Amino acid sequence: LHDNLSAKISGIRWRLESIQPKFETEKQGNIYNSSINALAEVYTDVRLISHNLLPEKLESKGLRVSIEKLIEELNSLGKTHFTHQISDQLGRFESKIEYELFSILLEISNNILKHSHATEVEIFLVKNVNTLLMKISDNGVGLSENSEKKGMGMPNLRSRVASLKGKIDFINHNG
Repeated sequence: LHDNLSAKISGIRWRLESIQPKFETEKQGNIYNSSINALAEVYTDVRLISHNLLPEKLESKGLRVSIEKLIEELNSLGKTHFTHQISDQLGRFESKIEYELFSILLEISNNILKHSHATEVEIFLVKNVNTLLMKISDNGVGLSENSEKKGMGMPNLRSRVASLKGKIDFINHNG
């Protein structure tokens, strides 16, 4: 993904940016500029996805280190500020559990970046005796009533949580 697709996306963007077109209407200029911006967003998405599909650190260092690295990368985008609180008792889990939890966090983070217009995100991960709680809060616009009908994001989240025999809730409080 990163080496091949990202390079192609960057190449297309650079070629488009090198053109100095003279548009007949303002609308045409806006379409051109929004296309270049969309390519930049796609590049960022591919970069995030490719670096985080199954981070090497997840296997070797565990969930805590992988989440900290992900948050570092997300904050480097300069779009939304992510913070985290991870329980000292977290420890390690089976690799399937760590992978699913990391994938859930990645999916939600991606949705926040794309849709929420949030400036702040807080991630809490707390382990009790037989319970693990992951809570992700943001100050964005909230979920629309149709958010589950638009794509695969929500069904994927529900499926991942179900595979962990977990429960997922979405709560809207003005974002």
